[in-house]
Amino acid sequence: MVLKVTDLTVEYDGRTENGPAVDRLSLDVGAGEIVAIVGESGSGKSTFGMAIQGLLPSGHAGGVTGSIELCGDEVVGAPGDRLRRLRKSFVRSIPQDILGALDPTMKILGQMGEACEASKPDIAQWLVRVGLTDLARILLSRPGDLSAGQRQRVLAVMALAAKPRLLIADEPTTALDPSNRNLVMDAMSRAVRGTDRAAVVITHDISVAARLADRIAVMYRGQIVEIGETSSVLAGPAHPYTNRLLASRYWLTTDRTRPLPDIRTAADSRERPAAGCVYVTSCSLAGDRCRTTRPQLTHETSTGKQVACFRPGTRRDASDVSAAPWPAILPREEKLIELKDIGFGYPAPRFRFRAGKPPTDVLSGVSMVVREGECVSVIGVSGSGKTTLLKLVAGLLRPSAGTVIRVGDCQVQTVFQDAVSSLTPWLTVGEQIAERLRPLKLPAPDIVCAVERNLEMVGLDPRARSFLPGELSQGQCQRAAIARAVIVPPKLLLCDEPTGSLDVSTAAGILNLLGSLRRELGMAMIFVTHDLPAARIISDRVVVLSAGRIVEDLSPECIGQASAVVGEFDEAGWSERTYGR
Repeated sequence: MVLKVTDLTVEYDGRTENGPAVDRLSLDVGAGEIVAIVGESGSGKSTFGMAIQGLLPSGHAGGVTGSIELCGDEVVGAPGDRLRRLRKSFVRSIPQDILGALDPTMKILGQMGEACEASKPDIAQWLVRVGLTDLARILLSRPGDLSAGQRQRVLAVMALAAKPRLLIADEPTTALDPSNRNLVMDAMSRAVRGTDRAAVVITHDISVAARLADRIAVMYRGQIVEIGETSSVLAGPAHPYTNRLLASRYWLTTDRTRPLPDIRTAADSRERPAAGCVYVTSCSLAGDRCRTTRPQLTHETSTGKQVACFRPGTRRDASDVSAAPWPAILPREEKLIELKDIGFGYPAPRFRFRAGKPPTDVLSGVSMVVREGECVSVIGVSGSGKTTLLKLVAGLLRPSAGTVIRVGDCQVQTVFQDAVSSLTPWLTVGEQIAERLRPLKLPAPDIVCAVERNLEMVGLDPRARSFLPGELSQGQCQRAAIARAVIVPPKLLLCDEPTGSLDVSTAAGILNLLGSLRRELGMAMIFVTHDLPAARIISDRVVVLSAGRIVEDLSPECIGQASAVVGEFDEAGWSERTYGR
């Protein structure tokens, strides 16, 4: 057994109203096995991953009980020197914070050498496996010179090349387009299958778990509510929450003429019930026994799964009532922003004692128009220039060729891809959102009410306004960043992977929110994403970037058939056939 967790409980100081972050969790992971932990943002997945590595802040040491055996060594209560030895010898992680995990001042080659003892040829081989074929540029670059997808693959190689007994991958594919995502999952699978190693994959993306994992454990509010073989859990969910989670997924065939089914309920943000089932306030099947007695994981002989429910297998349709269609958007010809023959290049890495090379072209000959009230999605593989294009529109970069024309009073707000780094770590979420209200000179009580309404609108508990960003999950930080951007609606909203770190139910809510705002306020959007179904649902037009050039300008309905898209994206991850629903 590589990992054995028994009755693990993790409590955070000052956050007792919602109960433990991890609540009496037990899990075994054997050699050659990949187990996926799935659930919504804030369900305790990342806390569980940090606890396995002994990386919880020292102030919470007294709030960790139970047992974690890693290759036979106890992690809970172990002194710091033993934890460092365990992390060096047995465990590696692909962290969720892809920018904060890398030293911004150090070249990738140096960081690779510190992270693992693999030879340069081995490192090069791993980089090629995950689609990073421009080896010299990648290895001699600093993290800021790489795209988010490239940084995420670099972190994956750092962990995989070390050949740990246990790999912990925390949202390892959120910044990746589908084709590169599949390369990373294949590399992880080859590193574990048929060996004495194992992996725990923490994800909110059901399609990742479906493709990669042998078993799936579904977490809700710190507890595992269902666990079993992947095919069994996905084809026949036994817990109401698992059924709800699967029902919330949207596809390339989802009706885009009306809001997506919002399966989140107001009860999801309430305090955890003092007794009974943790899901009782959100479950339409709950009875008296559910309110007084906590169900334990029990074995189902027919399926081999374990389910914490008194009525397993009883399904409910989370979306049986369709929303009214969206109001029609009248076509508008007024230009809001125009890009004319834009070009941009980043400086190439400099070699000691050698003359610098010319800049590396990222964008070349890019021309496009965004009209008032229009939503344009920009899709393409990692490194194709999507984020750079967004920064040029926002005025954060200056083009090396061409012009960016802003018409009239074009107020712009940006939702950045790295939500954690975009939030000031020493200011509360409420203070950062309220800062945008300062020019309105509202009374303090009105500001508090506006902030709380805004947090509820993006699916956060209003009490989150008093939390620092470091006290929130990655997905919760993403929602806070969206709330900050839209509390004073701009004329043009720039969204860089706004749903990339969100679970499917919250992502559906955010897509509905953005769709509603642009219709009510006439707000235009540029929506950069790897999520093809999201691009189809939210957009009026879809622009395809390839090697820094626009190669297609499509109707959203044609996104699955266009040659440039099919050539670069693997649609398997977005097919309902992936897990038979």
